Amino acid sequence: MRKCIAVFLAQPEKQYQLGILQGIYNAAFENGYNVAVFATSYPDGKEKNMNGELAIFSVPNLNKLSGVICLSDTLKFDNISMQLEPLYRQSKSNGLPVVTVDYSYEGIPSYICDDTYVIGAMVDHLVKCHGCKDIAYMTGIKGHPHAEHRLMCFRKAMAEHGLTVNEDNLYYGDFWYFEGENFVEKLTCGGRKLPDAIMCANNPMTYSVYTALFDRGYHVPDDVRIAGYDEEFNKLNFISETCRSTEKVGEAACRGLIDLIEGKAVSTVPQRVKCEYQSNFSVTCGCSTTSDYDFTSKKQLWNSNEMGGFFSEFNGMNECMLSQCDFDGVFWEIDAATYYIGEFEDLYFCMNDMWDDPEATLDENEIAKEYTPIMHLHYYHHNNNHRDNHDGYKSKVGIGIDFPLSDMFPLLYDESLPPAAYTFRPLHFTDRCFGYVVISNGQGLFHPDIAFNSWMRNVANALESQQRLQNTMYLYKRMQENAITDLMTGLGNRNSFNIDMHDFLESAAKNNHEVVLILGDLNGLKFINDTYGHLEGDVSIKAAALSVSSNVINGSVKTENYRIGGDEFVKIASGHFTDKDIEEYCDSVRKFLTNYNHNSGKPYPVYISMGVCRRKPNEINGIDELISAADKAMFENKLKVKKETGFDPKRKT
Repeated sequence: MRKCIAVFLAQPEKQYQLGILQGIYNAAFENGYNVAVFATSYPDGKEKNMNGELAIFSVPNLNKLSGVICLSDTLKFDNISMQLEPLYRQSKSNGLPVVTVDYSYEGIPSYICDDTYVIGAMVDHLVKCHGCKDIAYMTGIKGHPHAEHRLMCFRKAMAEHGLTVNEDNLYYGDFWYFEGENFVEKLTCGGRKLPDAIMCANNPMTYSVYTALFDRGYHVPDDVRIAGYDEEFNKLNFISETCRSTEKVGEAACRGLIDLIEGKAVSTVPQRVKCEYQSNFSVTCGCSTTSDYDFTSKKQLWNSNEMGGFFSEFNGMNECMLSQCDFDGVFWEIDAATYYIGEFEDLYFCMNDMWDDPEATLDENEIAKEYTPIMHLHYYHHNNNHRDNHDGYKSKVGIGIDFPLSDMFPLLYDESLPPAAYTFRPLHFTDRCFGYVVISNGQGLFHPDIAFNSWMRNVANALESQQRLQNTMYLYKRMQENAITDLMTGLGNRNSFNIDMHDFLESAAKNNHEVVLILGDLNGLKFINDTYGHLEGDVSIKAAALSVSSNVINGSVKTENYRIGGDEFVKIASGHFTDKDIEEYCDSVRKFLTNYNHNSGKPYPVYISMGVCRRKPNEINGIDELISAADKAMFENKLKVKKETGFDPKRKT
């Protein structure tokens, strides 16, 4: 069985996470390990949606994993500790090796990006190439390990050049676009002179500083130089930046984990890993020139990933899925829309047990908010040749392969396949769990962009919409059935009898069949209700209904059974009959009830009086005539039953 390493993280589409994953894959595949990546997108803040996202962390079975790598810093949002802390505790109790990246837990080895050289490279450039001596610095959130480390690296780089850091020119930001205005206000208040340059701990903050300066009429880089930092070069290349790679950190973390797995000693002191980097000395530091100083309109382009045609007007994915009339149709539209995902080899949908069963999804209070013990591999799509393509199909809906949730995914331990990475993503609508998606690019890095999260949302919305449609259709069908079904006995009701009889008699005449109608009357129902209660009366009704419907008239071609009143039942049959056939049926009903009365343990017997009407095709004058004749015969039979039994419901025979 192939060994497998698990990785926990959020937002795997981000360059920081992708770099670390690439490093993990390098080390894992080299040592023959599979990698299972359990990933969530960043929740939108709504509790139900967050719960649906975080459910993916209930899938990992620590007893079947060789070790865990956690990118804890990516998972710092509400309630996440509730999801991961039990995993850490359980892993330590059963000896499962765990390491973390860019975050420290006591007693757990951690591997942390060393930004010393990355930050230092930009300080070197500003000092040596542009003669800057007074450099302001905006780091991230106060107390955040990345923010504090990058600020420390800035101080160190300035000291190496013999430059003093002006403490008034330091600022704790937010790693996002909202604090540039406040920082620039601090730098310019009271007529202060701008520093030679402003550096920021990531590019969103760099852009926010640029915008604040532009709004005040300053020109960059003429009035002040600006430099940023990130894991990915900005798309328009106007911001001067140093861009680090996190691949070495992921590789170091995975190699450390493998050492633990192999029983080697690994230090729990956080290990700083040198990051490789590249520099882009561009417009905002003065290395490139342009006549256009207004970059404020380019934020949206700069902040977007390449999303292909997903958001194009020609993308009809949503409409195509929502227009389907069943789940299979939705899945074939999902299959057609895999085009928008980008490069991947294999895609699988693992669905909850009874995920498409209306009976299990009607009650909003009982919807599945977690994964079921048995999961169903319902759909796959292959873009490669090395997988067993199940009878040669590239895609298949309704595969019907069941597996225990404890296995996580059937191919995760398959030694006949090359080592590969499998990314697990939750498939949910708010907190309703449909299942999870497993996507793989083999040994290549699955490189999702922002569009993939929207793709997943569209799929979940379509499944929810289809489920509501199926539930509505199910309720409508059940309502129709209830309109013609006696709910107590399951037989047709009076309404059903009236609807069916025209076609029944017409069919009998067309096929030259006789018709037999037997009218049964439950004796003593009022006495049972009054003496023992209506629940016991219901029991006697069900017994009478079963005696009528479960016995067959020999010679019947077509038979229907009805409860047409509180204590009245009809059995109607068409075919070719003899007098003996009718007598045997009536005897079988009486024997059924005799046995029932003997074994029921009830203080009252159940008797049925029966009246029979038998007609040849040319003798039938309508259903009312048949009922009237059977009713007359039934009354005569009731007198006979009264004479034979004393018509005492308390007496058993």
